Amino acid sequence: MDNNSHTPLLAYSVEPVVLDEQIVQGEVNRTLFSKYKVKKLYIAALASWIGSMAQGTALGFSSPVIPKLENGTDISLTKEDLSWFASLLPIGALVSGFVGGTSAQIFGRKGTLLITSVCFLVGWLLITYASSVAMLMTGRFVTGFSCGLMSLCSPLYVIEISTPDVRGFLGTCIQVSLTIGDLITVAVGMIISWRWLAFFCTLFPTILLFLCLFLPESPRWLLAKKRSIDALEALKFLHHDTVTVQKELEVIEHNLRIRPRMNMTFRDLCQAAVVKPLFLSLALVLFQQFCGMTSIGFYSVSIFQSASTVIGGYQSAVIMSFVGVISTAIASLVMDRLGRKTLLISSGSLMSVTLCFLGIFFYFNTKIDSSFSQSYGWLPLTTLIFYTVAFSFGYGPIPALMASELLPFRARGLVDGFLTCFGWTCSFLVTKLFQNMIDLMQEYGVFWFYSIVCFCSCIFVKTVLPETKCRSLEDIEDTFDKYEPLTNCE
Repeated sequence: MDNNSHTPLLAYSVEPVVLDEQIVQGEVNRTLFSKYKVKKLYIAALASWIGSMAQGTALGFSSPVIPKLENGTDISLTKEDLSWFASLLPIGALVSGFVGGTSAQIFGRKGTLLITSVCFLVGWLLITYASSVAMLMTGRFVTGFSCGLMSLCSPLYVIEISTPDVRGFLGTCIQVSLTIGDLITVAVGMIISWRWLAFFCTLFPTILLFLCLFLPESPRWLLAKKRSIDALEALKFLHHDTVTVQKELEVIEHNLRIRPRMNMTFRDLCQAAVVKPLFLSLALVLFQQFCGMTSIGFYSVSIFQSASTVIGGYQSAVIMSFVGVISTAIASLVMDRLGRKTLLISSGSLMSVTLCFLGIFFYFNTKIDSSFSQSYGWLPLTTLIFYTVAFSFGYGPIPALMASELLPFRARGLVDGFLTCFGWTCSFLVTKLFQNMIDLMQEYGVFWFYSIVCFCSCIFVKTVLPETKCRSLEDIEDTFDKYEPLTNCE
């Protein structure tokens, strides 16, 4: 399962403090960052990667656990209960979206990572020792709340501690870490009970908690809080004192002083320069969630078991998750070399075709002859492997990337938070309604519905979405500024 699907817009609700672009690409590269040794920087980034793996274990937990809870002895859930168990995670993440930004500003990036690791531990322990359905559901909600915090703070910490020459690599490793966490959960869940799996998942937040005790706070956050001495020590830890770090502190402080403080009003948000890129970003998030990856990932073991595949349901889910790890890693390396529209159209087209074939399989298996799966039992796993690859190269990472490119700088702080909440809301809806859609349309109808959504996304991208590759952010913003502002938003 590719967890890009579960992290709508990886939460850029709080903007990292960034350097002036000319300084970053000029003086800083020449004097400071090019000479730094970055071994401790990678150790600090490792903490964020571990946090993302913890998030991945929570996102992948429902896949191996749902079949066991459906036939459980001590705690047994109905189909309606199972749909709530799966969908409580995005609800928790949605709630955390309203407090995550404030937490990152007040307690810092490292402080929020510490809080998140404790929340993860509480959630997993509630699930491990659940004596009732209510306790089980509460634990699931808490892990979802933790996922929302982590999806915000993990990339934020990495961005703010990294140097320009390694920032892209360190950032893409977050997505790979998510899929690794999912793979580990599905693989381990195949051989142990759901209670032991929940206890096993405490491993990653425990490691994160331990690492955070020895890591520095984000230097840029410290400077924003007027803590120059602490920021100096943080820079020394991260990059070693091989150059005059004090000079770099002065550069960052200068940028903080001259950086404009632009507060968006409601009237500003109603201007076409904001409305149109917001509409495009919302549409991309909508297609990302309703193309089916979220529900397919959460219910992958159950889907393979229902299809009576040649390989068992758990083994098929492990293979699918492994493909997600590899394809996400490869996609992160080629993302900037290919056009966004080309990747999205290719992704939507291949997902539409594979889901159509998956629907055909379930139609014949249900309506024609149940022995159909004996001859074509390889088809579900094959189609979902290609489906996962297609998602990893397109609708997995690109909506978050294009949202950051399309939206004007002055609107990102407010609008990105709204996009994040919208993404988690869509994730909840598509997960909660999956079982209801199956009852209404059967499995083949659900997959054909997802196929139609993917096809519609191709039309949208081809006819409406602008290309952003090789264009500066200023050029993209100027494109939307050509439109006249709306006049009815008083």
